[in-house]
Amino acid sequence: MTTTDLVLTVEYRDIMGKKVSTLRTEGITPLHMYGPGIDPRNLQCDTNSVNKIVSEAGSNIPVTINLSGENDEVCFVREVQYHPVKDVIIHVDFMKVDVNKEVEAQVPVIIEGTSPAVRNLGGTLLQPLQTVTVRALPMEIPARLTLQADALIDYDTNLY
Repeated sequence: MTTTDLVLTVEYRDIMGKKVSTLRTEGITPLHMYGPGIDPRNLQCDTNSVNKIVSEAGSNIPVTINLSGENDEVCFVREVQYHPVKDVIIHVDFMKVDVNKEVEAQVPVIIEGTSPAVRNLGGTLLQPLQTVTVRALPMEIPARLTLQADALIDYDTNLY
């Protein structure tokens, strides 16, 4: 089984419905895992671990879900629900993926450096795309695509 750098250790959740608010007050976040080849699973994990994984993984970095007594599953964060007022995570859905089949993911585009056209010619660098869709095996999806603004020397620079 292939594993990722991000690992979340979880356990089964017996409390369902409106009663999950008691879990949240105890510092536990309800989770849900679904995907091909498994039955949907209601899970739970301590809130601090969930917050760390969600912030590091985003929606494009695979996470290994470790459920004691079972095989580890490679998943992506698919949906994160936040409290409408407190801005804290109240629920997370994880989608299991087959590491041998391609998936699509949104990968953030990061521009580094300062363009000479901006610095010397008074131009403005616009970034129309914040993410791009990438299709690859789950373990080969990049965390980000980094572009160097230094290559934009003037307004007529053609990078193709």
